Amino acid sequence: MNVTKHAKAENVLVMMKTSGKKLEIVIEDDGIGIDTGILKAPREWTKGFGLFSIRERVSFLGGRFFVESVPGGGTRTRMVVYDASSARRPGAKNVDEESSGRRLPQES
Repeated sequence: MNVTKHAKAENVLVMMKTSGKKLEIVIEDDGIGIDTGILKAPREWTKGFGLFSIRERVSFLGGRFFVESVPGGGTRTRMVVYDASSARRPGAKNVDEESSGRRLPQES
């Protein structure tokens, strides 16, 4: 939904893979990108419920959420959950989120 609402993308790639108990979901688009600087300020997450909600849900499952974007060059989000059966209790410490202005190399 975030890509549809905000990215102005022509192409979107959604990948999902599992390895043992690890689940990884990657969403890439060729849209307008986002300013990843605002993602480093926790108070900014609440301004857009979509990313905030995703981060909270992945964190609850003990996973990690990454956002990479280049202005005018699209956005790549990656969610990794290692074992859904080890979901965190409500109120437990959140897992660190990472973001950068760089694109990750394409995986083969």
